[in-house]
Amino acid sequence: MKGLWYRWVLSVSLLIAFPAKSQQFFTGCAKETDNNATLTIPLETPPLLDGIPIAPGSELAAYTPEGICAGVAVWDGEQPMVLTLWGDDPLITPDTKEGFAPGDTILFHVWDRARDQHIGPDNGRIEVQYASGNVFLDSGRYQPNALYKVARMVVFPDRATPVAPFTELPAVTQLHPAFPNPFRTRVTLQVDLAEVADVRLVVYNLMGQEVARLLTAFLQPGTYRYTWHPDKLPAGLYVVRLKAGNRHFQQVLVYVP
Repeated sequence: MKGLWYRWVLSVSLLIAFPAKSQQFFTGCAKETDNNATLTIPLETPPLLDGIPIAPGSELAAYTPEGICAGVAVWDGEQPMVLTLWGDDPLITPDTKEGFAPGDTILFHVWDRARDQHIGPDNGRIEVQYASGNVFLDSGRYQPNALYKVARMVVFPDRATPVAPFTELPAVTQLHPAFPNPFRTRVTLQVDLAEVADVRLVVYNLMGQEVARLLTAFLQPGTYRYTWHPDKLPAGLYVVRLKAGNRHFQQVLVYVP
């Protein structure tokens, strides 16, 4: 047992020292705070999206309940993933939370490189089962210096729901006015597609920063509805943009939680 433990620590240390690939999607994440914990995902239990492993080059980010990105790593499909969970340091920054506090629930976001799709609490769910026993903590809550090992991670993106039954196909492609708008908890977006199209439905803040990628899919003609429920976003104005083939639409959403 001691030999196995030593080899595990050595392999994790090497992965931290020589990360597989640089990440590019999740930016502005906390790093190098005063305390941290370590989460690993073995090669034999990759994160699953629609029943298949996420693509090499995909990214996994860990968020605090307040929506702070406090760690990110790249899945390369060739070696285990090691994700550092960075903790808050109240002694150095007493007025600003910069990472996980003890007891915080660890929330995950995934960006799948092959689909260019971001899945998080506002557009899907991620189920995680932690390994237990030996030195591993299986609670899913942050503790400084803890070790976590993921035994199973499954990503379930929300889907655009076809409006059925179809009495007739839409004559034009369009984005209907969001309803309700203003909204408090969730808003429904309805899209009419007159022809087959690659569809992207994305929400931005007024600074032009992407805050939610709701849909990236190849859809048949028809009418579709998508419900967006913002997670840990401040009240204010947001812009939803629809790209359907070579058609572009946008409208302003008013979020008043």
